[in-house]
Amino acid sequence: MSFERIQNTSLLETSRQRISWEEALQYPEIASLFGRPGKTAALHRGTTPSRLSGQDRRHRKLCQKVMLTDQACRMLRSLNDYDREKVSEEILSLSENPNAPDLSHHRHNGFMRLKKQRYPFKGYHYLIRFSVLENCILVDDIFYDFELMAPQPVAAMERNALYRIDRKSDARFEAKPDRGIQEVLATAWETEKQRPVHRIETRHAAVNGMQNDLVKASWLMGTHVDVAYRADAPKEYTLFHNPSEGGGEDFYECTTDKRFLNPSVRFGRNSYSANVSHLAAVLRETQQRGHSTHWVAHSQGAIIFARAVGLHNSIYGGSLNCHKISLHGAGCSISNAKMVCTQAGIEVLAVRNNPFDMVPNIAGGNDLSRSGLARSIKFRKLVLGDDSLASPHTLPYLGIETYHHQLLVTGNHDYARHVKRYIAKVEST
Repeated sequence: MSFERIQNTSLLETSRQRISWEEALQYPEIASLFGRPGKTAALHRGTTPSRLSGQDRRHRKLCQKVMLTDQACRMLRSLNDYDREKVSEEILSLSENPNAPDLSHHRHNGFMRLKKQRYPFKGYHYLIRFSVLENCILVDDIFYDFELMAPQPVAAMERNALYRIDRKSDARFEAKPDRGIQEVLATAWETEKQRPVHRIETRHAAVNGMQNDLVKASWLMGTHVDVAYRADAPKEYTLFHNPSEGGGEDFYECTTDKRFLNPSVRFGRNSYSANVSHLAAVLRETQQRGHSTHWVAHSQGAIIFARAVGLHNSIYGGSLNCHKISLHGAGCSISNAKMVCTQAGIEVLAVRNNPFDMVPNIAGGNDLSRSGLARSIKFRKLVLGDDSLASPHTLPYLGIETYHHQLLVTGNHDYARHVKRYIAKVEST
């Protein structure tokens, strides 16, 4: 017992040891912030500020005004590139104005203050605990704001972050579901106490589509993960949450991440949504640890995933062969997604697109044939409606016969007749 107490005391003292930002530059994760690795050498050669790069000027300011505890430094280094850069930008802003009006005093220590780390895309919050010294600030710790990284009354205020979602029951979406299956599935996964995490530790992960708040995304993507990896019988997964800001905003974000509406996309990460840049960093960090991850990307999530892989290929390079992906109701071009995944070494395990779903057919450009357009237009109201079981898009596609059954049990007999004719036509060819 006495040995454990000594060790615990030693660990506590180590965590409170102070290091300067300049000392922290010995770590590649810190040195590569704000630009390409290896650009911080000017700091040690006395280069005049007017000749420093933007990256070096930011590092110099941090060297002059910031100290870190060992705990804060370790936390900063453990973050993926995207998280680390956003938190460091906030530390820089904090060092220039430690008395900013949006600071609040720590409830247990009046000398400690908290600052919420924000990014313009309304989905990014960390807390930075710091104290003001004579000539600088001391960053004591960096951690989650658990109150904000949770389901919110307004979906637009939810955070673009990683959440670990645990399974609560053995309910599954299977062939010939009954009418009440949606309510059963909605309670099969944790929807109230999602755990924010800074990296993926589960075997399975998912990216949700548009117009999903955190509650719906939790159970819906759990259902998609369970269908995609049925043999694994997943008990938990990590959700890369794509927050919704409403139908119009979500649609605009989708078009922003599509090449044909974004001519500046080739210039790098700033041409994409925050979701894409964030996921690219998550993919890289997971690959660096050698952590095997089996993904599902649904709807807009497929756009985000494909663009994140492409961004990784252009900015970082190297293999992502620890990852595998299943695309469901994909809003992106399947051929383009397969191309970038092949370039990165990612295996595309399956594609589940309902032939009556306008999202993969029209938005993804995967079936623009006359019959594909006709089917999509005919079923558009079911895609846009609130009945997940009747929709050809929301729940995982289990095959055309199962979808025909779904229409019958939801009372959509006219639509069911169209599907029946399609089945007969396919069988006759």
